[in-house]
Amino acid sequence: MQQPLFNKPVRIISIITLIIFIAYGLAITIFPILPFWVDEWFLLENIKFKSAAQLWHNLDRLQQFPRVYLELIKAFASANDYSYTSLRLPSFLMHCAGVAFLYKLSGRIFKKDVLSRFLWIMLYISFNTSIHYFAQVKQYTMEMALSLVAIWQFLEIIGLETKQLKTSRYLLLCASFVICPFFSYTYPIVMAPVYIIAGLRAVKFRQWRPAVWLPLCIGMVAVAVFYLLDVRHVLADQGMQDFWQDLLMKKFSVKTFFVNTYAMFGVLGSGDLLANVFGVLGYAAFIYCNVVAIKNFFRREDETSMLAVYSCVLLWVTLALFVAGKLPLGTFRLNCFLVPVLGLMIINLLNGWSLLKKQKVVVTAVYLLVFLGATATVYTTVGELATEDHAKKIRIYNSCNNALTAAQKEHLPVFVTPAAAYPFDDRWQGDWIIRTLPGYKVNIPLEIYPIPAADSAMRHVSEIKEPKGAAIVLDGERYMKISF
Repeated sequence: MQQPLFNKPVRIISIITLIIFIAYGLAITIFPILPFWVDEWFLLENIKFKSAAQLWHNLDRLQQFPRVYLELIKAFASANDYSYTSLRLPSFLMHCAGVAFLYKLSGRIFKKDVLSRFLWIMLYISFNTSIHYFAQVKQYTMEMALSLVAIWQFLEIIGLETKQLKTSRYLLLCASFVICPFFSYTYPIVMAPVYIIAGLRAVKFRQWRPAVWLPLCIGMVAVAVFYLLDVRHVLADQGMQDFWQDLLMKKFSVKTFFVNTYAMFGVLGSGDLLANVFGVLGYAAFIYCNVVAIKNFFRREDETSMLAVYSCVLLWVTLALFVAGKLPLGTFRLNCFLVPVLGLMIINLLNGWSLLKKQKVVVTAVYLLVFLGATATVYTTVGELATEDHAKKIRIYNSCNNALTAAQKEHLPVFVTPAAAYPFDDRWQGDWIIRTLPGYKVNIPLEIYPIPAADSAMRHVSEIKEPKGAAIVLDGERYMKISF
């Protein structure tokens, strides 16, 4: 898409936004200004209180997490006493690496097409999972990063049909096929199109080059090992299947298919307006890219066309898994691996649309709406740190850690109200939650008892197993010491 007038402003806005985005991630990683929440409480309970060996079995509270990645997080965090920064750092570093790789890859794909390049970058970083899970103790930033690696692997594999790679680069490609499967449950999905496309092209050209199929065979072996060691636990978790059943296709329904597909595209945008814009654009882009893919499936030396092929095949694989009842569709967390290809498809549509006569003004307007909407999402999310609701979460988080420190100093039991679980205080007791926080030291166990309200603490004193004559009462934003 060529609009020289907008190249410089788009580049400047994008670079500034990227800097602010990374600075935001660094701030929430170093400083305790992003309290942990329910998704993280569940996982942290497993990380802190299960041994390394136990993590290779079923996790508690319906949690699933690539075990190799989980083991690395546990090893690093435990070595740093499960401090706030040690828990946030792995996801932060992974997302920064992903964004850096995205920037490099976008230059290869779009070359001098500034507008397309930075729109792709903005769609990636502004995605809900990208910014909200930037430094959270979850695997989603890894899945997004590996979806980019899969695109790079695809381009390298297709390139090997007609040329050779430097030995070091080829070894890196092979190594990536060995390592990547163990860090993401969705990586096998984003790699499936590579096997499908490479296989069909090999049949068409009657060319089975060992250089192409060696890394692919290595990848298949790695995925098989990954399945035996890890994935089978996910598939055996009926509780998780039940939890996501509303987003699974139990029985084929045309309405469910189109509604969830629309939602899959719509989650690219924040707010109703952008969600609907992306929903419509997504469907149009999918149709357009299928036409492009059919025309260019067997072309050589055209990465742009081949990426349209890859994107369409990946979407069809995803839709097939959804119809088969194996993959939820339409949720920003579980479908974050699709973000790069959804962005590529929309950009493909805009570029094709701009070639039509008298359409440049309309296409430019759509481009600016999407680009500025994505950019604004980054700033509004950063701005959430300044809200009163967020300030309340920080006060509660600090109060909990201070109460735990006071209790551990004197080896006192703790009574805790549901207020510690804010904003989920209507669903969860606070006792198990505060054990997951950095303030609770695994090597200094405490007796922690849930109570309905602070003023009922004295009525629960009899529950204390080893009375010390005093206790800490934690009630959300405040805590106190009582004697009895």
